Amino acid sequence: MDKKTYKLAIIHPTMTILGGAEVVIIQMAEAWVKRGRAVTIISAGFSKEVKNRLHKIGCDYKSIKVPFIPGYDTERRNLWIMGLRLRALIKEYDIINCHNFPANLWVAYAAQFNKNNCAPILWSCHEPPRYLYEEILNKGLINLEFDPSEEQPLIIG
Repeated sequence: MDKKTYKLAIIHPTMTILGGAEVVIIQMAEAWVKRGRAVTIISAGFSKEVKNRLHKIGCDYKSIKVPFIPGYDTERRNLWIMGLRLRALIKEYDIINCHNFPANLWVAYAAQFNKNNCAPILWSCHEPPRYLYEEILNKGLINLEFDPSEEQPLIIG
């Protein structure tokens, strides 16, 4: 692949906040742009702050927002719709890097729709879907307090 025409698509459910995965995505995009690659971040939504950061580093972005489908919707029909929205976009890229659930499922559907015309796909899994452990985790967080002088968490019951 020619360095000048090498195109990378980074796909994430929503870039409306700057959490850990979003920061990693922006840093990866910046590194690739500095190496002369054309990078586009594709998501169901972008905050103004994220758009400004992407513009500053020379990274393009495209929205695949569907008004009635939030970025993290996991209903099968909606995952399929997001895959349909994505399929035309991913045809123009040399590699596809998806981050966080359910972007991996969007890409899987899009790849099925494109069958023989899909670039290699790399999935970056930052964590399991929060809804799988939220109830247990939140109970623990409610009763957990950190005392910096102890350097150990204190369980308050």
